Amino acid sequence: MIERYTIASSQQQIEERFGVSFPDSFQPRFNAAPTQALPIITLGNAIIKQFYWGTEPHLSKNKRIASKLINAPVNQLTEKHFYKNALKSRRCLVLADGFYVWKSISKKGQVPYRVALESKSLFAMAGLWETYENMEGARLGTFALITQPAPVSIQKITADIPVILDSSNEQTWLQSTLGIEECLALLNKSSPPNFTSYAVSPFVNNLANDGANLLTPAPPADQFGNYSLFD
Repeated sequence: MIERYTIASSQQQIEERFGVSFPDSFQPRFNAAPTQALPIITLGNAIIKQFYWGTEPHLSKNKRIASKLINAPVNQLTEKHFYKNALKSRRCLVLADGFYVWKSISKKGQVPYRVALESKSLFAMAGLWETYENMEGARLGTFALITQPAPVSIQKITADIPVILDSSNEQTWLQSTLGIEECLALLNKSSPPNFTSYAVSPFVNNLANDGANLLTPAPPADQFGNYSLFD
């Protein structure tokens, strides 16, 4: 499961890369996590929206429901009613420049890694969105990442990765005329790009930490700060 990612690029870099603009000023996120409002692009929109990943914070107490809304495995998109309906007409681009995974080194020990493109450039993850009215009557948006099995090159650290769309297919993914079979074909032909990965500090485990220091390579250490000999 993909539970954290980074969108650490500047507002100008993001707007130039995707040809859209933020309605308000943007602050980079070095530890983007579920329940946070994060930047996405939806169909026909020249403005980047801030939607909640999974669900908004006060609804996240239901862990079972929240976990279903974070990731949408590509092989389940036509099996589950929620995913299938969203795939028909509520597709989005989730903007990022890296994501975190946790490599298991023992029964309880895990080491955090950051995965990015070899080019270190921004990319778009395929996503599905939904809107609903919260208990205060406000209309809010949420999104889930579409995931797929990890390529052989990084299977030693993770079993899953987000589906990263080729830049030439990003606008196609948003087209309203795209049918379900065409969507699936587009996802299946989005071959994983060349990645670079490295261990980072276990400070990333704490959501209160959201600084640029989280991107710095660190000796492989588990969540308790114990160094790993199995990297």
